Amino acid sequence: MTGTKPVQVQSIAQERGQWMQNERRFALNPEGRLQTKKVRPVLPVVDVLHSWLLATDEWLVCREVKSFDENQQIDVSEQLRVASVRSAWDSAREALRLPNGWGPKLIRHSMATILANRKVDLVELEMALGHRVLSKTSSRYAIFDPDYLATIRHGIEDVLADLMKRSGGALHPKLTRDHENITVLRA
Repeated sequence: MTGTKPVQVQSIAQERGQWMQNERRFALNPEGRLQTKKVRPVLPVVDVLHSWLLATDEWLVCREVKSFDENQQIDVSEQLRVASVRSAWDSAREALRLPNGWGPKLIRHSMATILANRKVDLVELEMALGHRVLSKTSSRYAIFDPDYLATIRHGIEDVLADLMKRSGGALHPKLTRDHENITVLRA
């Protein structure tokens, strides 16, 4: 989902019926919301994102706050909703020492470029970015194949595998990061 528009990521929530867990797909357009000209596509969920979604209790876009419970003498992690993609991005940008003006759309533009350079199917890339859609009538008849947007899924997995080589297990949620049974992306 790294090619999504920031506003689409911000509005992701459990109660909106967007995550199709068994199909390993994610609908950026919430259940019951009419599709507008700014198309919100259905995207494949890669392994590391699937791990994050499974490890998330309430918010699909969240931050963690850690505290120590004096009564129970344990560390407590609480998931809080990210209210603003912009402020979350600004905090990450500052921590990573990226220049001012580099906004959240940087990831969308970068991933589109990287995936195109890795020779993914360009029609699939247009679909994943929400730039190509079936007509309203055709979309009623079309059923998603299990390999829906397969070159996009493989392309994102390849990019994540490259990132994993550089970051170790840091991209995995904390619940699985130290687990010996972590799915290794196609490294």
